[in-house]
Amino acid sequence: MRKVQLFLFLIVFSAFAATGERWRLDLSNSYISFFVDAKLHDVNGTFKQFSLENFSFEGGDLANLKGKLLIDTSSVYTRNKRRDKHLREDDFFYTEKYKEAIVEVSRVFEKDENWFASISLQIRNIKKTYEIPVTVYLTGDNLTVKARLRLDRKDFDLTGNSVTNAIIDDQVVIKCKLVMSRKKA
Repeated sequence: MRKVQLFLFLIVFSAFAATGERWRLDLSNSYISFFVDAKLHDVNGTFKQFSLENFSFEGGDLANLKGKLLIDTSSVYTRNKRRDKHLREDDFFYTEKYKEAIVEVSRVFEKDENWFASISLQIRNIKKTYEIPVTVYLTGDNLTVKARLRLDRKDFDLTGNSVTNAIIDDQVVIKCKLVMSRKKA
């Protein structure tokens, strides 16, 4: 399960942008969350700030969709101030140096009647590529994109320097729901 739920949103946004319609990201109904299993206390968290950048969609073909999702790593929130502070330090997100995690969609494709996005995810200075399933819903003036990704935090050097990291699973489940609403003229 990859941290690419965000990419679903990019796909849908670009498709509607091609028709000349204007949309806005509804942060109050969108989320990027993560879950890590731990022996004593599981870690559930979110990122409170994220935005879209450089979207393009050419020729009315969804496969031409490209764009970025920028996640403000300093907006990490786990309901524990001490843990949040630690996650911002240099042994995890190192927000002082790496202000954003970046998800970039390079292509969208259909396989076995399902849609997938090819993405790259950059956390700190490490970039990995994934192919993730995406789901898109259009209801009235709202467009919703959902995705789920499982990744290994060690792949991004998010290992921490604390003894407590030994009791935290390396697998992180990331879920994303991005909601856009049609802008009124």
